[in-house]
Amino acid sequence: MLDALTDAGAVDVFFDIDFAFASDQGGDAAFVQALERAGGTTLLASFMQRDRFGPAAELTHNLPYAPFRELSWPAAVNIYAERDGLIRMYPSGEQIGTEFISSAAVLLAGGRIPTDASLEINYGFDPNLVPTLSAVDVANREFPNHMVAGRSVVVGAGAVELGDHYAVPLHQVVPGAIIHILAAETLLAQAGIAHGAIKYLAAALIALLLILNAFGRERPWRLVSANLLAACFIEGAALLVFQSWFLSFPTAFAHPTLMAFTLVKLARSLNIISLLLRRKDVQIHNDQALLSHLFAQSSDGIVILDEAGDPIIQSRSAEAMFGTDARGALLLPADLQATARRSKFGENAFDQEPLVRSLMLGGLSNGKHIEYLSTTSRFQEVDTNSDGPKHRLITAISARDVTELKRQEREIAYLSTHDERTGALRRGPFLEFLRARLQTDQPTSVFVLNLSRFKTINQLHGRDIGDALLEAVVTRLQSMDANLSAISRLDGDSFSFFVEQTPEPVDPHELAEVVRAHLSEPYVFSSIHAQIGLRVGFAKIDKGDNLGPEEALSRAEDALDAAKTMQGPAICTYDPKNAEQRERVRSIERIMPDAISRNELSVLYQPQNRLSDGKLIGLEALVRWRNEELGAIYPDEFIPIAEANGFINSIGRHVLEEAVGAALALPDSVTMAVNVSSRQFDGNDLLGDVQQALAITNLKPERLCLELTETALLQQDAPTIETMHDIASLGVTWALDDFGTGFSSMSYLSRLPLSKLKLDRSFTMSLDSDHTARTIVRSVNHLCNGLGIGFLCEGIETESHREILLSEGCNEGQGYYFGRPQTIEEIITHWNVGGAESKARSWA
Repeated sequence: MLDALTDAGAVDVFFDIDFAFASDQGGDAAFVQALERAGGTTLLASFMQRDRFGPAAELTHNLPYAPFRELSWPAAVNIYAERDGLIRMYPSGEQIGTEFISSAAVLLAGGRIPTDASLEINYGFDPNLVPTLSAVDVANREFPNHMVAGRSVVVGAGAVELGDHYAVPLHQVVPGAIIHILAAETLLAQAGIAHGAIKYLAAALIALLLILNAFGRERPWRLVSANLLAACFIEGAALLVFQSWFLSFPTAFAHPTLMAFTLVKLARSLNIISLLLRRKDVQIHNDQALLSHLFAQSSDGIVILDEAGDPIIQSRSAEAMFGTDARGALLLPADLQATARRSKFGENAFDQEPLVRSLMLGGLSNGKHIEYLSTTSRFQEVDTNSDGPKHRLITAISARDVTELKRQEREIAYLSTHDERTGALRRGPFLEFLRARLQTDQPTSVFVLNLSRFKTINQLHGRDIGDALLEAVVTRLQSMDANLSAISRLDGDSFSFFVEQTPEPVDPHELAEVVRAHLSEPYVFSSIHAQIGLRVGFAKIDKGDNLGPEEALSRAEDALDAAKTMQGPAICTYDPKNAEQRERVRSIERIMPDAISRNELSVLYQPQNRLSDGKLIGLEALVRWRNEELGAIYPDEFIPIAEANGFINSIGRHVLEEAVGAALALPDSVTMAVNVSSRQFDGNDLLGDVQQALAITNLKPERLCLELTETALLQQDAPTIETMHDIASLGVTWALDDFGTGFSSMSYLSRLPLSKLKLDRSFTMSLDSDHTARTIVRSVNHLCNGLGIGFLCEGIETESHREILLSEGCNEGQGYYFGRPQTIEEIITHWNVGGAESKARSWA
């Protein structure tokens, strides 16, 4: 066993076994040789015990057998129980004969404590966490070396039958070897248990009692609960301090103190009950005085009537509401007096829910509208002539003048259907009128008009003039023709109406011209002259169209949208083709959020080639969309929609990940270009998307090129340019796409981290017929050479295009001449760039 433990790397081995006497000669010799091989790292037990066979059972000193002792360290193993039979203290060693021998734990921990001192064992260490090995496994070397390497090993008896077990706090009964280990761990952790001074606990208890006392009077159950919580708090805090710092406090005396405190508080609480009763009487008196004051000063008129309907008492508000006669008697209306008299004969009148009633005082023009609530109650009176109580009924009437409230209700009802600024109908009521018109199944025309220059007038002359202008527009429309319906204000500067039934049909276009001419006349407000333009959209609803009001109005609004796309004032009628196109746009926007999850988006790649020899130098990733319902949806359709609703961020991220992954299947000399929308800079972490795509695929950053159109770039601000520089710092390059189509400015070229300009295809397509195009190509090439950036021409479709561009110094191109957009598999096959140089798309 010793050889096995030493070979496994044990620091030292302590045998908690009696080696005081010789055994068989061969075995002793083998052990001596093992001790020599261990090199003085072995501890052998030394102890004192009473000689059961000697006179008076004298103490005998048991030291290791001399040949063993010469090659090992003696370790004292005596431990002593206290009066209650528990082992708490651990000695530093034993005086055996003339020699002081340190205890096993001291030697194992490599520490020293005074020879006359004892260590209090920290039983906070869990003995179940001590790793153990079977002696048989050790002797047979059937154990992992890492359990022993760099550790001290204690060899001792663990079986209860061997008798080397002791009672300890917290863990009941443990073997003696475990006690030596716990004592050594206590020394190593320098975590001996210390006893805190009782004065600190007393101070904490006083502070806790002061806190409890600060709550004043409490109910008995709360006092008891507070006492229990305080006791739990003290024990929990003491446990926490012990576990953290091994500092022990005697908490037993705190609990009688808390109990005494609680009893005193309960006694004081009982003494206060009588005081509370007296206070209750005072409170009742004060409440009566307060209620009397509130009754007299109430804004509602309150009257208390007897069974005959005569007032018993009334508030000042009731006197002001109903008036009084010369003697000061309340002039109560007969209806209210009759209410009290009816309650006398009504069955269970006092149990009924009160009802709100109303009456008018005075005439309709200047009278008062009164709402009142009557409540009947049964009162008890003491009757000396009867054994039981006497009952009588009283009626309480609470009345309120709601004249102003009714006026406001009428105004609110008007405003709920009419626009506050102009008096025109709101959209909802207008649709109801239109519904009634359509139900007659007669032809009509619905008009929607929009004021142009209205915002300019608002800004130049203020909102007051703008509001006056809107009101004047409605007034002019209402005064035009009795055949026009009520005017509706749809939003800020848009109005609508329809044509009522007329004996002769009305030409809607002529009517729109008349309306535009009438509303375009100047408006005069004091010294301000204002003139507006007008855009009109209308929809003819024929007999049998079976349209609802919302759809009819929507057609007119579609026509107005078309008119807004024209320059200046315009009149447009509803066109089903335009409506169909707008419906397709709405359908595209509706299905767009699920396009990626349905795997409807695909990425194709168009080659970018060197013009001199046609070698493939790069690819441009192009997104395509095919939907089962709408068929092929082209980028010029869905990209503007995605930019408007923000879904361009998800599409851009999807294309970026697909393209970067596809680049892994190509040689390192081939770059991958991915288009970026300007909207991807708005509130989206474009830098994070690029970093994530590169991290997932481990693609070299210099192989990725991001392309941004010139038109989009001119709309960007400083944060966008900063983001471009941050991405360029990763090694990713930037290209300016469609160069020459925007409002070109040389100032931004010097501020941007551009690596390439891509000349728009329109210049390449004109090379055969327009010499100006060749001049532009030559100039842009010189510009790129001066800036030190690459130059690529798009739209190369013929050999002539290639030759001309090559002669003008352009050496990179892209177009159908080299290849249409294809899948990555087709690219690899056609250009023969796969095979050994391609990499597996393990990122997917």
